[in-house]
Amino acid sequence: MDKHCFFQLYDFVAGGTGISDTGIVFTTPQVNHQSQYFAVFTLNGKPYNNLQVLERDSTGLKESIYKVYIARNIGLVAYEYYSVKIVFIKK
Repeated sequence: MDKHCFFQLYDFVAGGTGISDTGIVFTTPQVNHQSQYFAVFTLNGKPYNNLQVLERDSTGLKESIYKVYIARNIGLVAYEYYSVKIVFIKK
């Protein structure tokens, strides 16, 4: 049986074969999506451990979420909204 997982926040969707220590594992390199893992990432002056940044290509987007920050054992930490580049951070 194939394993699949999906993350969706409004119109931002990322999918993969599972979740590892470094976040969502993409099935294959997804067109227009990229992922980066950080052992420690500082956002708005606050450090987060084991954080994954999921980002989609903003080419052609009007107003939409294009970047999502997810931390292990916390979940959604923040997201960025394109075209105004507003960052929404969980308190």
